[in-house]
Order: sequence, then structure tokens, then C-alpha cells
Amino acid sequence: MCEVLDIIENRGIEKGIEKGLEKGMEKGLEKGRQEGADMVSKLNELLLNEGNIDKLRRANTDKDYRYKLLMEYNILQ
Repeated sequence: MCEVLDIIENRGIEKGIEKGLEKGMEKGLEKGRQEGADMVSKLNELLLNEGNIDKLRRANTDKDYRYKLLMEYNILQ
């Protein structure tokens, strides 16, 4: 009987760990998305303040160029 209870307890622990990991990953992804959006907003604001509309347009459609600008403006390090 004790072995059965141990097995049930271990399964419960495993499921708890799995759920905890899933929740942690979800929160991490959400935080990453928010930080990414904040960085792009900051870049957009800087480009607008400089009057660099062409750079802004290109950064919105060209991922590699956007990354280059994020590095150049020290937004992403």
C-alpha cells in the first residue's frame, strides 16, 4: 500500500513541477515580448525625434536593419 501511495505522490510532484515550468516559461515569454516592444518603441521615438522617417520605415520592415539600429543606438546590448 505504501508503494502505491509513493507512486501517486511522485506523479503528483512531477505534474506540479511540469505546471510550474510551463507557467514560468509563459511568464518569461510575456516579459520578453514586453521588453522587445519597449525597445522598438524607444527606437521609434528616437528616430522620430531625429526626423529619420526613412530609417523608421525601413526598421519597421527589415528585421536585420532594426537589430542594427537597436545596437547602434545602444538600446540593445
